[in-house]
Amino acid sequence: MNPREQERSTISHLFGHSVHTRAVRKWHPVSALVYDMYEIERDTYTDFKRTLKHLQAHKDSIVVLNLTHESVSANPSPDDAICKFIDKFWQRVQPHQVGVMCSQTDSLEAVRKRYPGIETCCANFWESHTALHRQKQSLSLRSGQRFVSLNRRYTHIRALLMYSLRNLTQLEYSFGHRGYWDDAPALTVQDQELKLLQDPQLTNAIKKWQQVRGVFRELPCDITDIDEPVVWDSIYNNDISIVVESRTAKHRASAFVTEKTFRPVSLAKPVFVIGQYNIAPTLQHMGYQTLIPHSADPVQQVYATVAEVTRIANMDLPQYRNHLNNLQEVAQHNLHNFNKRTTPTERAKNCTPHLAKFFHA
Repeated sequence: MNPREQERSTISHLFGHSVHTRAVRKWHPVSALVYDMYEIERDTYTDFKRTLKHLQAHKDSIVVLNLTHESVSANPSPDDAICKFIDKFWQRVQPHQVGVMCSQTDSLEAVRKRYPGIETCCANFWESHTALHRQKQSLSLRSGQRFVSLNRRYTHIRALLMYSLRNLTQLEYSFGHRGYWDDAPALTVQDQELKLLQDPQLTNAIKKWQQVRGVFRELPCDITDIDEPVVWDSIYNNDISIVVESRTAKHRASAFVTEKTFRPVSLAKPVFVIGQYNIAPTLQHMGYQTLIPHSADPVQQVYATVAEVTRIANMDLPQYRNHLNNLQEVAQHNLHNFNKRTTPTERAKNCTPHLAKFFHA
């Protein structure tokens, strides 16, 4: 499935019914016309006049800007592509005919303040994307480890985590991908990332460790492919997931959460999550339970996670099984919450009234 088809299938899952391309010849008088963040930023859409004309003729239709799949500025400026897009419609149609979907509440609050009366929906593309593709998996059981951590793109936080867990034998992991860990551009990226640790001694220790053969590991697939069975099997067949989210920088009131967290949640696996400032409060606000105390600093999140993982790794088998049962209670709560949150009926509760009408059970 190509990326555009994947996106449309997930948007269909978000709304709870089929979503058609805007290229269809005739639009229904009551339509939600969805534009994606990327086509707005890249200015690749060509049907603005048609959309505006349709909205002016059909007061029950709405144009919706989908920002659910990426991290968005906490306070978009007037020069931001998002605001420029909204401005094209604002004042030309009724406020309830313009809507924004976003996963980060601080972004939505800023949009509501700038555009009083705009329709909004708090929804996470990756939560729904994971639910949709979890249904397609046929998982087979094999023996596994106590822990799993899948990492592709190199970041200083992922490097710190893998270095800190270097002596852990009960860990299945991936770190980097072929062709991106030993050539000149990769080494430049690594240097730039490791400088963010602001600790020359630690940076040198990590660089020395990375020279050891076998430190960089990859799965036999692209782990960014949400349909890839190897990724799902790896999470399913190991007990506890350790996730470093896509975004760990920037202090946000509402952190960005992706399929990296939702995949183990959807498989009823306990998961340690390292992410942006407020990653734990963000997940808790969404109804999920977290496994370590909140820390604003991602580096401290790594150290707290490593300390708890090491404690668990040192348990004998009876202690471990007992502790895993306790963690499984959290995992089951999170799975129940995930299943509930990924229904259109529940999602509509996080929408303003006119936009909520387009979410079908």
